[in-house]
Amino acid sequence: MIPPNLRTLSKLTSLNISCNKIAVIPNALSTLSELISLDTSHNELIRFDEAMSRWTRLTKLNVSFNRLVVIDDLPCMLTNLTSFFCEDNQIATVSPRIGLLKSLGKLNFGGNPLTSVPPDIGLCENLVDACFNRCGLARLPMAMKTLLHLRRLIFTDNKLVLIPQFLNTLHFLSELRVDVNQIVYASKEFCFCQSLEILHFQDNGLQVLPRAMDRMTVLKVLRLDHNCLESLVGGIGMLQSCQSMDLSHNRLSELPAFPALYSLTSLALSNNKITQFPDSLSELSSLLMLDLSYNSIIVIPSFTALLKKLTFFDLSHNRIDDLHPKLWKLSDLEVLKLDHNNMGGVRPENVELGNMLAMMGQKAPALNYQTITDNVSKLVNLRTFTLSNNSLQNLPSSLGTMTSLTELWIQNNPLSSIPDSLSNLRNLSIFTVDSGVPGVASLRQLVLFDEPDQ
Repeated sequence: MIPPNLRTLSKLTSLNISCNKIAVIPNALSTLSELISLDTSHNELIRFDEAMSRWTRLTKLNVSFNRLVVIDDLPCMLTNLTSFFCEDNQIATVSPRIGLLKSLGKLNFGGNPLTSVPPDIGLCENLVDACFNRCGLARLPMAMKTLLHLRRLIFTDNKLVLIPQFLNTLHFLSELRVDVNQIVYASKEFCFCQSLEILHFQDNGLQVLPRAMDRMTVLKVLRLDHNCLESLVGGIGMLQSCQSMDLSHNRLSELPAFPALYSLTSLALSNNKITQFPDSLSELSSLLMLDLSYNSIIVIPSFTALLKKLTFFDLSHNRIDDLHPKLWKLSDLEVLKLDHNNMGGVRPENVELGNMLAMMGQKAPALNYQTITDNVSKLVNLRTFTLSNNSLQNLPSSLGTMTSLTELWIQNNPLSSIPDSLSNLRNLSIFTVDSGVPGVASLRQLVLFDEPDQ
């Protein structure tokens, strides 16, 4: 219940009555004619009341998380509104008079069962931030092309199948989120959004990148993960301002050249179909984070040493059995994940070769692949090192000199022993090892977990 003495606070400018069980705003509050900000979110409001007609100075109204089913004319008469938040109600209809809100800068209709975006939104000429996520909408209205000041447009989790061409008229649009839709094709026109810095296009059915992506000259964040991409075209390697790119969970088997990704610091390529470490990655000299997990890579080549700034390198869940010694020159690495590979093992094709030679009475050649050598100690900044679920029989004693380690995962390997030097790793907070490995008993002072599932 709203305290009745609130009506006496005639000079009140800001009121927060959120997180109650208010179903109706009492008319007594109509005396608060000086209100500038009102938050009634997380209540049980089912309609707008006449009381608000007196709040002519109101600039911020939050009615999110209530039970409203319609935006009628009443809130549309508050022509000084600059922020209007209606998220997570049951709104299916919006009054055409919403176009009267000429001062509106921020609008959030997310989480409502809207049948369409009212065309009159296009009359809100000062709108800079519009959110329509989780509304079940199938299209963007053409009327939005008049929102020339729009900077942020959120259309996540709807039913879009196309990106409208008019987006290239929104010259100030800097953030576009159309993730979790049903877009399988995107025309090149939206690539001409000259101010676009953030583009979220993940979780669609995108099969081909739009042409002319190289025209997105100021794009900084690009998310294309969880799509159906089999190749990368359209100039993606020319996004010279891009700092973060997520291409994971696609169907990529190879990558194009990346001649101009000078600014890229984070690249995700996990869960694709990559079998060879891409040569083009050697061009990414600014890269700090690289995720190639859940692919089918076998060999880590020498040019990985060119990625000198890497701090995070995930190669887990591949088929790696050969690490080039230059990998240990990445001295800035803090996290290196090599678990769930084939290090220390024999490739299936070589097993078949050995069996065939044995049947012919010939001796199979020795196959000494590079795995974990003493030079691993050059990774002086390494904090997390995962080697679990491989075929390693031995570990170098130099591991014991890597005193920056806080996590060491070595369980599920056929280790013949544990180096005594590991007792020097006093900063470990997580140390995983199989309890039956010889030498484990001497390391009781370390934090031990027998067989966690990583």
